Amino acid sequence: MAATAQDSLAPLRSGEGKKDEDREEETEYSPFYGIEKGAVLQEARIFHDPNLDPRRCSQVITKLLYLLHQGETFTKKEASDVFFAATKLFQAKDPHLRRMVYLCIKDICPGSDEVIIVTSSLMKDMNSRVELYRSNAVRVLCQIVDGQLLAQIERYLKQAVVDKSPVVAASVLVSAVHLIKHNGEIIKRWVNEVTEAAQSRQPMVQFHAVALLHALRASDRLAVSKLVTQLTRAQVKSPLAQCLLVRYVSQVRRRGWWPAGATGAAAAAAVTAAAAAVTAAAAAAVKGSSEVPVGALREQGKGCVAGRGVQQQQQQQQAAQQKTNSSSSRSGNGRRISSGLTLKHVIADSQPGPGGESRPFYDYLEGCLRHKSESVIFEAARAICNLRDVTARELTPAITVLQLFLSSSKPVLRFAAVRTLNKVAMSHPMAVTNCNIDMESLISDQNRSIATLAITTLLKTGSEGRVDKLLKQIGGFMSDIGDDFKVVVVGAIRSLALKFPAKQRALMGFLASVLREEGGFEYKKAIVQAILELIQEIPDAREAGLGHLCEFIEDCEFTFLSVQVLALLGREGPTTKEPARYIRYIYNRIILENATVRAAAVSALASFGARVPELTARVVVLLKRALYDNDDEVRDRATLHLTQLGGAAGGPEAICPSLQLNLAAMEGALAAYLASDDTQQPFDVSAVPKAAPEAKLPKPQGGLMAAAAAGGTAPAAGGAAAGGAAAAGSAGGAGAAAGYSSQYEAIIKARPEFASLGPLFKSCAPVRLTEEDTEYAIHAVKHVFAEHLVLQFDCTNTIAEQCLEDVSVMLDLAEAPEFEAETVLPLASMPLNEVGQCFSVLRRPAGISAGKMGCVLKFTVKEIDPSTGEAEEEGYEDEYQLEDVEVSGSDYIRPLGLGNFRGAWESLDPATEREDDYGLGPREALQDTVETVMGILGMHPFEDTSVMQPHKETYIVYNSDTVETVMGILGMHPCEGTEAVPPNARSHTVLLAGQLPGDVRALVRLSFGMGADGQVAMKVVSRGDSEEASEAVHAVIQEA
Repeated sequence: MAATAQDSLAPLRSGEGKKDEDREEETEYSPFYGIEKGAVLQEARIFHDPNLDPRRCSQVITKLLYLLHQGETFTKKEASDVFFAATKLFQAKDPHLRRMVYLCIKDICPGSDEVIIVTSSLMKDMNSRVELYRSNAVRVLCQIVDGQLLAQIERYLKQAVVDKSPVVAASVLVSAVHLIKHNGEIIKRWVNEVTEAAQSRQPMVQFHAVALLHALRASDRLAVSKLVTQLTRAQVKSPLAQCLLVRYVSQVRRRGWWPAGATGAAAAAAVTAAAAAVTAAAAAAVKGSSEVPVGALREQGKGCVAGRGVQQQQQQQQAAQQKTNSSSSRSGNGRRISSGLTLKHVIADSQPGPGGESRPFYDYLEGCLRHKSESVIFEAARAICNLRDVTARELTPAITVLQLFLSSSKPVLRFAAVRTLNKVAMSHPMAVTNCNIDMESLISDQNRSIATLAITTLLKTGSEGRVDKLLKQIGGFMSDIGDDFKVVVVGAIRSLALKFPAKQRALMGFLASVLREEGGFEYKKAIVQAILELIQEIPDAREAGLGHLCEFIEDCEFTFLSVQVLALLGREGPTTKEPARYIRYIYNRIILENATVRAAAVSALASFGARVPELTARVVVLLKRALYDNDDEVRDRATLHLTQLGGAAGGPEAICPSLQLNLAAMEGALAAYLASDDTQQPFDVSAVPKAAPEAKLPKPQGGLMAAAAAGGTAPAAGGAAAGGAAAAGSAGGAGAAAGYSSQYEAIIKARPEFASLGPLFKSCAPVRLTEEDTEYAIHAVKHVFAEHLVLQFDCTNTIAEQCLEDVSVMLDLAEAPEFEAETVLPLASMPLNEVGQCFSVLRRPAGISAGKMGCVLKFTVKEIDPSTGEAEEEGYEDEYQLEDVEVSGSDYIRPLGLGNFRGAWESLDPATEREDDYGLGPREALQDTVETVMGILGMHPFEDTSVMQPHKETYIVYNSDTVETVMGILGMHPCEGTEAVPPNARSHTVLLAGQLPGDVRALVRLSFGMGADGQVAMKVVSRGDSEEASEAVHAVIQEA
């Protein structure tokens, strides 16, 4: 060894007779301390010594490997010298040295030219009777040889796959898994031998054989389906192989394929039959590139449900056949089946049978719960818990075994069980309540990860009556855990408070108590954020929450949190019952805190003076004391606010400004102002309508024509009370729709890739592409540009155990041929419980282009190490089927604000006028009909004529009722609170205005009439800056 290094085989400490307290004072050095590459290369010359010293040679090889793994690089000459010297060590018979030689050759192999020198020695070891030599020689050969040399030794490797020695067979199988990445064609010729190895009685051989069989079929998903079906019938004795099999059949995928209503062996038989039907079509059986229509599979497997898997090229080739045979080649949702579908998707995405029968392969998973191996039991239980739309009956056996694991003496079993139950509690809290007693005992577990998961699970599953008891248990628990675990507990308490608002006082008190304890910034930030959310969501918690935050800033060491609380006090404090009580806390910050906090306190104090006239005089006195502050920012703010409170510089209203303008209407008014010839007069902001307060409205259900075809009706508005509700509802719809473009404009501008697309015309309302309570929450937002359509996908990961990287959404444009994909901007990493964006840029033709786009979320999954919280280096690619994104004509129309509709109508060329009549079917009132059409068109109604008089033509600003139809997508703005329609109206006229890309105006007159039998007819008359704009309005209504 080098002079500064210890002997690597010597003990780290000396003096066996010393006491423990003496040992603790000794310095412990690394056996590799101080070694240098030059000195180690000099020591490597002992490999040429005729009288080899195995112990010393092993030490030198250990040093070389240590340097390599520490990032040290060897030159080609240095690597060649060490490699050739190491080959001479094959003459030694010492087994420990031979193992070190194998490692050295595998890691220091300089290139393919030198491999031929050591191949003969390795081949000799492969034919040795010593299992140690044979297994290690296989591993080294597979690591250093190229494809040409691998073909020459393939015969020996195939024989080794079925070798009687489990060590040799496992070595070949593991090496083959690595070789398949670059030499897949050679490994695919070993199928028979690998299949035979999968029937071995040796656990490790069977495990690696199953993994290799899956890897061989990974690119042919139908072949994977057949493989898994066969293995579930066979007796897989290896616990690890059984775990692999459970994962293969239960891995959650959105794109599924299974026989409808089939169960158990019947499902497996149907899968096998369908696989046989597709085999002929999938000529490249290993690559799985062929696809067949669902109709062909129905001949073999009745009732198969198809998932999307059609490639664009094949759809173009079969376009004519799809048109003539659409009824037989498509399933009910218009999708086709691909050979790229695995049985992995079957159990996870299947539904229970209509008569309560078990879903496919559920019996297999339930049988695994009775396996003697704990790992297999847990994998099966977790697979059942991850089933899509899992029922309480299906969860019962899995919950039972997980409950037994909670009382296990092994910490790993307790942790695995409580983590799985924690996830189940998010969607099925009642199913986990039987485990509450066992989890309560885990609160005092020595493993803090287990204790944290147990308490958060109890907070999710506990009833309202048990909240007080849980808080007492958590009180003693919080002082024993770190800040990272405390943040998790605080999040669970926040959710519990939102779930049980009646318990907000006790939960708010608990948060306040832990807020006064010691903790880091992230911990205190989480508590403050939780209190802020409770103040916003629970009105009764506002007074108590503000009081707790005031006490917190009295002794807060974090400037960011103090500023955040002061801003909240300035916003919410003046509206409380006793605003004067907060003045003392705010003024104390001006006296005692740093400059940043003092400046925030001055602004908060001025807010009280501006909004509470009774306190203005007192606030002025306090602000004058801040005029002599040492900091410029504090003095400037105090001077400005004193001036404003005195009536100058905008007056008190300027202290708390709020933009109350309808941004969409303001944009249209500014565009009209700039387009006009007369720009000498200043722009009149007062002419822009004000934005209405937002209100949460339910998502609209269906379109106008669909409702008419179904004979749908809606209750008519009645009386003044209905009118008031209508006003509130419409206000919310207008505010939400008007804010879409402004909400996403900053996101679009932040991406330089979109700079060349020009100005953003419109951003549509977000559409959810995944179901509630699924692993990933994906929303799509359509951004319309002059020549492009940008699809923004807001992605959120809800699985804490996984890290998703390189996230993108692949589009199937078979049903939207007018669009052309240009660019995909992936998301580097999907954040946990936060929103990240990936984008797809499509070029679109001029005019209005509609279509339906299939979406598949693709990503790389990396597991999170629960002990470190870091993601593993290696992951695997996966995908997740999303709902389709539909692009309709209304996506291209935005509301346009006009001061004089009649004048604008007359200014348009009458030659562009288009007229048509539509029958809307029976309706109980005109109100819902008017709202639906306005929602479809996405236009802006004008003039204060929303109160509809029977048999009289009127002009509507905005008709709204709480009819809950299509209001979620409205981009209109109500005016003057006259949106309600009186009951029993039989006729009505609506005037609408909108704008198409290119600032092309489109004005519409909608005339509604209701007959004695309740049938509603609609007459649409449109004009525009061009004939295409006028025709586009009718096209939108017709497609609805």
